[in-house]
Amino acid sequence: MPDWRSIEQELHEWKPFTRTALEEESWRGVVRLAVQESWRHTLLIYLYMGVCGVASDDPRVRASVKQVFQIIGAVKKESDPIANIHFANQYLIAGAYTPSEKRRAIVREELSKLIKTGMWLLSGSDFIPVLDHLWHNAGCNGQPVTWRDYVHSRQIALPVPK
Repeated sequence: MPDWRSIEQELHEWKPFTRTALEEESWRGVVRLAVQESWRHTLLIYLYMGVCGVASDDPRVRASVKQVFQIIGAVKKESDPIANIHFANQYLIAGAYTPSEKRRAIVREELSKLIKTGMWLLSGSDFIPVLDHLWHNAGCNGQPVTWRDYVHSRQIALPVPK
């Protein structure tokens, strides 16, 4: 298994795919870039939290959580909630680790809008009880949380049958 530092370096050095087709509207390229960059920060959060075992108050985690919310806020299209499905995982991961009640409310609202389709076993709203458990227990009052805290909340609020 590669050392986490080499994965971190790859994520920091990764360059997004930016080429667009001639007939494509330029705003689509901007949104594509935003989705890719939000994924890069989401993966950094997972690397630090899930692999390295740091808490959500680690400066690297806080920086990536902040970036995810800033990126989504810059390109989010209010009138088309289905387009926001591209940010569902980012909302879940970054949202789990934000101490901000304002951002938690945004995550709750956005995940509740995501409907279950035939493509997915779970919808975004299925994770709201997990986040509520995490935020009202280990993360109460903006306290730092760990990946283990998230896993515990998921086991309590959304058990997976064996």
